[in-house]
Amino acid sequence: MERKSGARLRTIGLFNENTLFGSEAAKLVVKLADERSFQVAEKILYPAKTTQMISEVQRLKAANPAVVMQSSYLGDAILAMKTYKELGFTPAMLLANDAGFNDTEFLTTLGKDAEYVMSREVWALDHAERNRLIRQVNDLMVERNRVNFNGNSARAFTAMAVLADAINHAGSTKPEDIRKALAETNLGADQIIMPWDGIRFDADGQNQLGRGLIVQVRDGRYATVWPFDRATRDIIYPMPAWDKR
Repeated sequence: MERKSGARLRTIGLFNENTLFGSEAAKLVVKLADERSFQVAEKILYPAKTTQMISEVQRLKAANPAVVMQSSYLGDAILAMKTYKELGFTPAMLLANDAGFNDTEFLTTLGKDAEYVMSREVWALDHAERNRLIRQVNDLMVERNRVNFNGNSARAFTAMAVLADAINHAGSTKPEDIRKALAETNLGADQIIMPWDGIRFDADGQNQLGRGLIVQVRDGRYATVWPFDRATRDIIYPMPAWDKR
């Protein structure tokens, strides 16, 4: 984004809930920031069940970081956004750590106030524009369950599909035959519904072709904005101020 926008995005404001999820995320960001020449301008761990965030958001606003990185569950993600608006705080970039920010209730509750928030993600329905298989499988999901896939269900589906593929290639249900077939798995991007380059396992059993996404809320939906070669929309940066929307 520095290369794309010409902006200097080296200061980070961490705003995380204080259970294991948020605390460990904060530790990791601090570690990586030090290694990669970023400055943590403010680190705030708020009580997970808090009912007000005014003092914490005031601290974050005063630090004026280039990027707010936030780890919150649904209730506190919604509360944070309402407090940002109440105090007139608009981060130039809000990059969330999935969880509450990627819940459909986040969008329905906040409406237009959820716009322009960015978040890490593992799957996005807008990739159906490039991969017809995603649309076909998601249509079956909607027909049977009245919901779209999300990151969790898409990964679960893919795991079962890969296992079925391995059993077919093994021609056997013996565990060792299936294990061998899994190790030899080589699926292309057009054979799966995940936004990966394919599936091929390394010696440790990790998919060498996996990759993550960054999405941004645009017109009430999550649109892929990174990796840039997989983006369906351009990133809106900086986030428009509340009174400019």
